[in-house]
Amino acid sequence: MSVPSGISIRKLDGTYEFNKKESDGDDKMLELQGIGWIMRQAVKHSGVTLNVHTKVDEKGVTHVDIETIASGGYKHWEYRPADGEPREFEEGAYGTIKLRSRFVDVSEVQNEFLSKGFSGEVFNTYSESVGLKGDQWKANQVWGIDNDTKKYTRHIHFQRGPEVLKITKVYDFKA
Repeated sequence: MSVPSGISIRKLDGTYEFNKKESDGDDKMLELQGIGWIMRQAVKHSGVTLNVHTKVDEKGVTHVDIETIASGGYKHWEYRPADGEPREFEEGAYGTIKLRSRFVDVSEVQNEFLSKGFSGEVFNTYSESVGLKGDQWKANQVWGIDNDTKKYTRHIHFQRGPEVLKITKVYDFKA
């Protein structure tokens, strides 16, 4: 379902359900991130709901906080301050990750795949692994409201060594 009027990437508050039919699979990306087969199968066969909360702190920085709930009861929180500052944190199965997020005009996005279907302001988040054996992985993402479907959409450009993946994830607005 499309987002209602009044919802924007900067004010994304709501509940969203992952749309498997309109999204690309992410099994290969998870494998390259070091996630084991059993966990990848659980992800593949689970329904996923996102509860998105946005807030502005006392310094004027917008925070995008996301509670991910998978069928079976698994819950996980992501905290993304949109100030462009890099932060390192421990992310369970993924190990240590360096992350930076910010709002930008889509015209500033230099990757055609990442900017496709968006106009105006988007949320750009860049993450990379820290300390993995072998090549580190990097994921550059752009989140926005798709111009045609009016759905919350994420474009992910993922790379580990010579492998490059381009993944689109689509979410239906629920409440």
